[in-house]
Amino acid sequence: LINNKFFNLCIKFFPYISQRTLHIENQIVSPTKNEIPNIVYQTWVSRSIQWRLSQEIKKFRNSNKDYSFLTYTHEERDEYMKKYWGDHDIYEIYLNSVFQPSKADIWRYCILFDRGGFYFDIKSGYIGKLSKLNNSNGAILSYEPFSTQILPEKEFLNKVDDFNILLNWGFGFKKNHKLLEMLINNICKYSTYFR
Repeated sequence: LINNKFFNLCIKFFPYISQRTLHIENQIVSPTKNEIPNIVYQTWVSRSIQWRLSQEIKKFRNSNKDYSFLTYTHEERDEYMKKYWGDHDIYEIYLNSVFQPSKADIWRYCILFDRGGFYFDIKSGYIGKLSKLNNSNGAILSYEPFSTQILPEKEFLNKVDDFNILLNWGFGFKKNHKLLEMLINNICKYSTYFR
């Protein structure tokens, strides 16, 4: 981690240092034959990342030099969705999403369904090597530390006890994973409830 005492001292004497941005490039490596491809997808407004955040991104990448890291800008994300999902109902939902995080959610499911790999929010990462994680049925998932009972169908509540929701800021899937297909289809099915 960045030495916070040093950083705070710098901010005191140079107040604009915390606002400094760095340009982040994609990191490309040769693909492996892993079931889940050795690629991490991320999205951000642009390629300019705040200095402090860029340092954490560099640490995540340095721990996983055997992985490609592709950062899609909002514009590149929009182009991807139009090109590959323009004829699917999910594209209309994507276009009509008011909040950028909703668009990022839809895009991450679609790109991982198409290509496989990992997704991590730009502010998130994994302390360790992604290659050491064990996948189960072509997926690497984790759960949030709290439970929820917000569901579109009340009948489901009678079938299960409390359950934790899947962590959405970081996961991995093989290409064409059925869970992602189901998720995309359920977004289309239930989107009218959230307009």
